[in-house]
Amino acid sequence: LTPSNVMAYAQSVLESSRQRKINLIGHMIAGMQADKEKSEVILDRLGEQLNLIGTTDIRNTQTTLNDALKEVVDQVGERMEGIGEVYTTGFDELDDYMPLEAGKLYLLGGLSGMGKSSLLQALIEHQIFKDIPVYFNSAEMSASQVAKRFLQSAGGIRSGFFKDPAKNMNTQTGQSMTAGLLKLKDRNLMIDDEQGLTVEKLKVRARNWITSQSSYQDKGKAVLTVDYAQLLEYDHRNSSSSLGKISKELRALGKELGIPVILLVQMNNDYKTRQDKRPIPSDIAGSSEMYKDSDGVIFCYRDIVFNEETLDRDVMEVIIGKNRDDK
Repeated sequence: LTPSNVMAYAQSVLESSRQRKINLIGHMIAGMQADKEKSEVILDRLGEQLNLIGTTDIRNTQTTLNDALKEVVDQVGERMEGIGEVYTTGFDELDDYMPLEAGKLYLLGGLSGMGKSSLLQALIEHQIFKDIPVYFNSAEMSASQVAKRFLQSAGGIRSGFFKDPAKNMNTQTGQSMTAGLLKLKDRNLMIDDEQGLTVEKLKVRARNWITSQSSYQDKGKAVLTVDYAQLLEYDHRNSSSSLGKISKELRALGKELGIPVILLVQMNNDYKTRQDKRPIPSDIAGSSEMYKDSDGVIFCYRDIVFNEETLDRDVMEVIIGKNRDDK
């Protein structure tokens, strides 16, 4: 057989396989409807299966060590050239220790006033300014509040301006606002501010939007961020396993789409019993399962919140609570 005949045969096998899988999906949907599953659960499963079919390619699952090593060397070369699965964060020290990677789940936590929302915003800004689309489920803030914070950051505008624009507007502020608007114009950020979403509905929305973005289709890069886990719908009577389901589902979506997922988490009050108030993994509220599911955990801490005499008044510590790749 000629190479062209081999490829033609392989493509016909792939086509037959996809047709069988589509047929099975039809049976799966019919079965789920017969079991009276919620439509959002069915849509999530449908999107997941269709996405897997669409990205399926002819691949030999048996690889010699030499070929596997060559793939590793190629990946190193790509990453040295800024290509591949690693996402920079905008913070050199964090990139050195734990850059964001495709298909991985990262938890971001901190007590109120510690700066976790500001850190998340900085991470999002860094991605969208590199033309990487970001889907942001912001149940804690409305879309307009999120936009206001991004505009304030991009334009260097004082927060007091938005409280009383008529009083605080001047030439400099007007120029800053215009500069911020121009900087943010057409940046690829989708803000979803619905509170109480089921994880299935969130997955459907995020998957549909991300896979429709031309930059994702071209480069395979995007980021999903959720602020925060405990504002999604879950069973408060069984919070550990219910929140664990959320982290498992979002990690699975990250692996499916080949993107990092950043999930903000609430903290409990265990810090009150400790002399050192810096957060530790057991402070994550409601679920040790989320910690187990995560590939990386980042905590934010500002000593000024607890110690007015601190020398680190303007310092926010970024604490790595877990790095699965740190061996």
